[in-house]
Amino acid sequence: MEKLKLINSTVEDYFSKNKSVILVPAKDLMPEFISAGIFISDSKNGLPIRKVLRDLDKKNSLHLVPQVYADRKTANVNWYFQRSKTSATIPKIKIEQAVIAAPKVKIIQDKDETYVLNLCDEVLKTKGFRQHRFPFLLGDTGTKLPVDMYYPDLKLVIEYREYQHTNAVLFF
Repeated sequence: MEKLKLINSTVEDYFSKNKSVILVPAKDLMPEFISAGIFISDSKNGLPIRKVLRDLDKKNSLHLVPQVYADRKTANVNWYFQRSKTSATIPKIKIEQAVIAAPKVKIIQDKDETYVLNLCDEVLKTKGFRQHRFPFLLGDTGTKLPVDMYYPDLKLVIEYREYQHTNAVLFF
């Protein structure tokens, strides 16, 4: 628990020193974590912090690090830290030395989606498969489309606030 307090404090300090950054890859904060004495050294480009975040994710405890942002992909998760919601909104996101324009709404939606899907796991008392792809669910180019959450034992699929649910999409 003390390690999590130090991580949170270090992330907050980083954002207070770097006012133009609203999203940073977790691996890029490894020098700060080492300086703060949280980790002894870095290995495999941020593995120590990824291990901590993966462990919290497995326990559905990511809320203990409120500034963490999980960008869930099919095979893995890219971990980021984001400026707290109470801070001023900054129109750019700094990712791996490149500044990319990105809407803050998407970041908040992804965090909301993660929270809701974690709640589903908790209520159903089972861990679903995120971004599961069915062989029969194909896009217009023939690629398998992912669903947000799939519970095979319950034969249940959950989709959270997808664009095509509220807007007209040519393919659908």
